[in-house]
Amino acid sequence: MDPFYWYSVPTLLKQWFDLVLEYGWAYGKGGDALSGKKVTSVISTGGAEEAYSVDGKMLTPLKNFLGPLKEPPPCASWIIRNLSFFTEP
Repeated sequence: MDPFYWYSVPTLLKQWFDLVLEYGWAYGKGGDALSGKKVTSVISTGGAEEAYSVDGKMLTPLKNFLGPLKEPPPCASWIIRNLSFFTEP
């Protein structure tokens, strides 16, 4: 679980992506360590669900901000199971 941080992931999670998604391990020749793995992402917004709608404060649904998490990078072949959004006012 991580917070929705400036329309992206926190810096430590970004660093993890950079360190783990390495050529030869996550992608490229011999890079199949994540092949077929299932990934679940839980994100907290600290805001009400209504804020993340076309008529809300953010003017777009939360899922529109999460492109990098909705699809695996082209270099990886993991499976994104589901993105669920839980907000509590």
